[in-house]
Order: sequence, then C-alpha cells, then structure tokens
Amino acid sequence: MGEELSSLGVRDLQGLENRLEMSLRSIKTRKVITCVIHHL
Repeated sequence: MGEELSSLGVRDLQGLENRLEMSLRSIKTRKVITCVIHHL
C-alpha cells in the first residue's frame, strides 16, 4: 500500500474498496468471536 491513489482507475479503486471492506469484516468477525470465547 502507500501508493499514490490518484493514479488508480475506477476499477482499481473499486477493487481496493472491496478488499478493504472484506478485511474490515474479517477483523470485526474475529473480534466478536474472541469476545464470545472470553465470555464462555
């Protein structure tokens, strides 16, 4: 990462957005699972 975003096209930006959303979803899921495990 850390590249200049202005040089990316719309498709590249959409792909990046999708990857970021999937990563965020994965992190949130892991956080919830960890919380549930700690409360068992």
